[in-house]
Parts: sequence; structure tokens; C-alpha cells
Amino acid sequence: MAAAKKYDNIKAFVGIGLMTSFAEVIPVLKQSLNKQDSNLIVPDDYPKELQPIFLAPDYNKSTFLIVGEKDDRTPVWMSKKIYSLLPATKELWILKDAEHGGQKGPLRDFGLFHQRVLGFLEVNLK
Repeated sequence: MAAAKKYDNIKAFVGIGLMTSFAEVIPVLKQSLNKQDSNLIVPDDYPKELQPIFLAPDYNKSTFLIVGEKDDRTPVWMSKKIYSLLPATKELWILKDAEHGGQKGPLRDFGLFHQRVLGFLEVNLK
């Protein structure tokens, strides 16, 4: 999302399991992965304004957010929070019973995933 923001020629963005911000995702990761602060590396100098929750209010690109219903790393509430702030064309797809990634993640039915993403891009790249 941050990279796409930099380029005017990028018209649409598809994000899977986005975090809102480091401040919100770190406690979630610590709980879901049973990690300690020392196990999680967050760059001290990563610009706050490039984190999705801070980009969203002025994000002028068509955006398709995809998240698994059972995602315990970047939970549905994070995608909903970002989605609520997006001013441009947007779509949110919450996949029933899907987790964060792997064989149980949003890409588990790649045919359906491919169809939905291509459909979104066909409409929003005109």
C-alpha cells in the first residue's frame, strides 16, 4: 500500500491481511504467536505515515482488501478499520473460515481468489 501510494500510474491496490499499524499489530502478534518484544523486529525509523491506517484517509486508489475470517495475525477488524477510512472505490472480502495464510489462508481456493481479484482489477483499471 505504501509503495503504491508513491506512484500516480498505479490505479488500484489489492491487499491481503493488512495490518493497520505497528502499534496495533504488535500486541496481536504477541498474543497469537506467543512472542515477546525481543522476538519481534520493528524498524524504529519506519515512517508512521506509511502505515496503512495513516495512508487510508487520503488513499486515492481503488482498493480491494482481502482477509480471512479466522485471521489471528491481522484480524478482520484491522481490514474493516482501514476500509472505513478509504475515500476511493473500495471492496472488502472476508473469506469464511480462512486463516492468515498458508493452505488455510485466503488463497486456499486459488481459482476463486484469482476470479475475484481479476474482476476487481478489470473494473478499476479502466
